[in-house]
Amino acid sequence: FIKSIVAGFDEPADIPGGLKFNGQKYMVVGGDAGEVIRGKLGQGGCTIKKTASAIVIGIYAEGVQPGDCNVIVENLGDYLLQQGI
Repeated sequence: FIKSIVAGFDEPADIPGGLKFNGQKYMVVGGDAGEVIRGKLGQGGCTIKKTASAIVIGIYAEGVQPGDCNVIVENLGDYLLQQGI
């Protein structure tokens, strides 16, 4: 599971079978190669940010704006990168 996510950062659209969290499949809808992967499941979705030694994953449900999740996850990832993590 983690290996497919890490490999997917090279080209997010190439993750075979989408992303699976807690038995649910998220369709990859974009991202920034080497940095961020974004997924969608119904009205919810996920944002994944890669840092030097961690992967930050945010999952949001219906009623939450995708952009809110993106900002929080990406800002946390950027902070960790600035800290060398």
